[in-house]
Amino acid sequence: MAEELNIDQYKSLVKKPKKRSNDEYKIYKALVVYIKAQYPHVIWRYDMSGANLSMAARTMNKAIQKSRAYPDFFLAVPKFKNVIPYGGMYLEIKTSRDEVFNKDGSLKKKLVTKKKNGVIIEQYDHNLDQYNMLEELRRKGYYASYGFSLDGCIKQIDYYMKLA
Repeated sequence: MAEELNIDQYKSLVKKPKKRSNDEYKIYKALVVYIKAQYPHVIWRYDMSGANLSMAARTMNKAIQKSRAYPDFFLAVPKFKNVIPYGGMYLEIKTSRDEVFNKDGSLKKKLVTKKKNGVIIEQYDHNLDQYNMLEELRRKGYYASYGFSLDGCIKQIDYYMKLA
């Protein structure tokens, strides 16, 4: 005769779903508090494609985006540095510099592989795509940079806001 299990034993047999964590999102939330306090008059926007969205939300979001490398944050405040006009500020938010760059300063590869039915349908270097997007935005007249950690993001924003 099989041994009966109590409720706690049954619960221990059920796999608990992994808790989804997104450290970049934690930076987003903290940065919002800072911006609302320090710069309440500015217009800003987060691109949520980097957040832990459901599969349905990711699919819908991907269908309406130009690029998967669009930066996380946009500050809609035109500024000037010397005679160089900026149409606004873009930040690609990362938890640390180590996510993007090797110790020697070279760009770290972050190969992403997309499969369908076990067949590779797409491969790309996510870090390279994001780096190239920031370069393209700079060429188009925007201040575009990485923000590493909450402190790094705050320093970037404060620097930008102090421009003429």
